[in-house]
Amino acid sequence: MRHPATRFLICSTLLTLGCGLTLLGVAWLMFLGLALMALGALIPLLSQRVGRLLLASFLIFAALAVVQLSSDLRHERAFIQERPPLVIQVVLIGGWLGAIVGEVRHWWKSRI
Repeated sequence: MRHPATRFLICSTLLTLGCGLTLLGVAWLMFLGLALMALGALIPLLSQRVGRLLLASFLIFAALAVVQLSSDLRHERAFIQERPPLVIQVVLIGGWLGAIVGEVRHWWKSRI
């Protein structure tokens, strides 16, 4: 992306939405949230080799979200909420904070 502010806005929005969806406790929304987080991490790395791995993880998580949604709809439990364990919540929020701090640092360096 040409403008660092735009990249910062898109990446932080995708990471925040992904983390929020993952913490809701609905299985298919968790996979959709992981897919959004992988996409948010993919954007800055598109030109690097690591980008292919993140693209594959995005596609895998998106496919898992669709499969989980269809399975949950069949069994009539698509919107039943189960709270994720506290360890998962702490790890997700810590990862989210780390990614946001990294994006802010990159954005700040590009401004100077």
